[in-house]
Amino acid sequence: MPTYRDYFAELKERIKEATPQQVDAILRSEDVQLGDVREKNEWDEGHIPGAVHVPKSYLEQWAEDRLPNKDKLTVLYCAGGVRSAMAADTLAKLGYTNVLSMAGGFNRWKDSGFRWAKPESLTADQAQRYSRHLLIPEVGEAGQHKLLKSKALLIGAGGLGSPAAFYLAAAGVGTLGIVDSDVVDATNLQRQILHSTERIGEPKADSAKATLEAINPDVTVIPYKERLTSENIDRIIGDYDVVIDGADNFPTRYLLNDASIKWRKPVVHGSIYRFEGQVTVFKPFEGPCYRCLFHQPPPPELAPSCAEAGVLGVLPGVIGTIQANEALKLLLGIGEPLVGRYLLFDALDATFREVRLRRDPECPVCGEHPTITEYIDYEGFCASRRLAPRGPGGEAPRHPYPSRMRRFIALALAAVFVATACTAVAPSASPTKTPDIKRSKLDAAYSGLTDDDVFAPTSKEVLTAALQAMKDEVQKAGGRADIVSIPDFTDKSEPNNDDFKKFAEAASKLASANALVPGDRLADVALLAMAKVKPDCHTQYVKRTSAVPSGVSAARVETGGQVRADESQLSSQLLPGGVGYITWKEWVDSGTYKQHIEVQKVMDKLLAQGAKAWLFDVSNNLGGIQNQTMMSWFNNGEALVKIRLKNGYAGAIEAKKELRLPAQYQLPVAVVINGRSASMSEMFALAFKETKRGMLFGTKTIGCLGSTNILNLIDGSIFQYTVSEFVGGVTNAAYNNIGVMPDQTVPDNQAVDAAATFLREQIAKGTKP
Repeated sequence: MPTYRDYFAELKERIKEATPQQVDAILRSEDVQLGDVREKNEWDEGHIPGAVHVPKSYLEQWAEDRLPNKDKLTVLYCAGGVRSAMAADTLAKLGYTNVLSMAGGFNRWKDSGFRWAKPESLTADQAQRYSRHLLIPEVGEAGQHKLLKSKALLIGAGGLGSPAAFYLAAAGVGTLGIVDSDVVDATNLQRQILHSTERIGEPKADSAKATLEAINPDVTVIPYKERLTSENIDRIIGDYDVVIDGADNFPTRYLLNDASIKWRKPVVHGSIYRFEGQVTVFKPFEGPCYRCLFHQPPPPELAPSCAEAGVLGVLPGVIGTIQANEALKLLLGIGEPLVGRYLLFDALDATFREVRLRRDPECPVCGEHPTITEYIDYEGFCASRRLAPRGPGGEAPRHPYPSRMRRFIALALAAVFVATACTAVAPSASPTKTPDIKRSKLDAAYSGLTDDDVFAPTSKEVLTAALQAMKDEVQKAGGRADIVSIPDFTDKSEPNNDDFKKFAEAASKLASANALVPGDRLADVALLAMAKVKPDCHTQYVKRTSAVPSGVSAARVETGGQVRADESQLSSQLLPGGVGYITWKEWVDSGTYKQHIEVQKVMDKLLAQGAKAWLFDVSNNLGGIQNQTMMSWFNNGEALVKIRLKNGYAGAIEAKKELRLPAQYQLPVAVVINGRSASMSEMFALAFKETKRGMLFGTKTIGCLGSTNILNLIDGSIFQYTVSEFVGGVTNAAYNNIGVMPDQTVPDNQAVDAAATFLREQIAKGTKP
């Protein structure tokens, strides 16, 4: 019978060993994975610098997390070389291709005079407090020590700062700086959970310090009872590892951004408004900064008041907790922080959306040729405290520029973005008010088109078309159109205050001299002309009394996205030969109806009936709410659609692997389209065409492949224009204003039969997707 000695001798023939001298040379010259397989008490007495702790008793469970690269040279050691030899054999069986065991182990390493370190150890109380962290391989004891040494600065101890500070303190972040010059007010207590009724009137920074140090005695809280300015920001920000931005005003956000670039400090940005929240991480020179999205602040009269708008009390808890999560990831160096990714949360629908963002090479702070090299204090930047008091405790509202909002709204592929009244009007760019002319309507459309429209109409093109249309209308009515001439506008695709002033003066003169033509009528013809400067299926002006634009649900326009469940008109049946036929007439995503959930229910029913293939019919479906889930169902992480903005490409809609349906759903697919398939229906079909995952039957689609900005004008009318268009994610083929061609062109009344016949052939052949 073999003895232990025989077993170990045989084991050593299967593995490779190296002496401590050889291991030291390897560590100096090669990139290796170094694993210590001893138990924790041995590890605590000392280990080789750079090693990760993978005790042999947990080797099979922890190896892939702590020694993730199976093809990389992996060196293991124990106390004397026995356990590491066994561990090397185990890793080989787990698929590791290049493993060495250090002969003689850690004892011989120390005796040879090589470097070793004794780790810091947690106290018994700390080990108990952070025990759940210690169980996580990505944190562990080393990570907890890192947190205890870390410093995080919170800008604001309000709605966002409160939950973020709570969780950072509980996690053991050793030093928390709290910047807040305000005092606790009764109106704060609905959401600012750091404070209590007894502390009304106390400085928020002091209240936060008392709460946080009571939660965790390991945490030192440094209160800064002052407002960030260009005079103090360097003194405050320099010592911290990460900044959590819960600022309640735009001047602080811009100042913080510029300082973070200077000091190369990552900023975890959060903002909330009513039921909506947004989170991202601005990490200098690794992703965009705040000014990449919003180069300049809005004028004071456009700074919105969150105090007037309100905020759901629980919302800052959601967003602030996500900010704390991002900060912990940054401090620990784990996971994928939201760098270049904008996370959007809708509390009403309980949905998250993610938007990809890129650095702007023309950014005035972090761009290739920065123009802002000193701090700016934007005095009077937001509205006065009387008119627009600070947002509800760290709840800075979304930036009011429609031209900047499109950077992430367009990318998020929200099919409809309804701007607020203040967003749609740019009063600072307008001349003296003129009776009858709806100046704010014209200004909103002009600013949107010249700044945002993907087809880049110039100021000259837009204003010339508008003024000429007004002159033509006056001429048609027998009035005097010759009293004004077309001014010399600039030929650039950007809003120009002087241009609009010239236009408004000419339009005012024309209206004043021709009182028989109503000002509303002149404004209407001007807006219609603006919409036709760069013809596109999305760009149009719709009067309040007019029909809703084609492809846009009336319910969605009127109720801000809430569509009745029956508007989807979902139906299905099992066709002969096992073809599961499913059709619907609008893409719906509301608080009560989720398109992908309802369609999958139908698919489950058809599978139970024996479906062996899918026939999706989106003919006569004008689109609706974007549904990335269904676009991902049959794909594997490909870029399905690329997004082109005015200034170039900015990300893509990718199939999410985690949304791919399980194997039982992965059947042959055909999609029916026609000349009334638009918007989301086209994108759905395009996902199959670009990846060749399914066959398209029918006729060419409308070609409305883009996202829009819809301005709600002051009289209830709508001006809609295209802020992005989509091209093929794989082929880069253009589809907007062109349409998606089917793989097999078939008359509308024969398309379903043709698709079903094709699928039955695939079923008979046993074709796998």
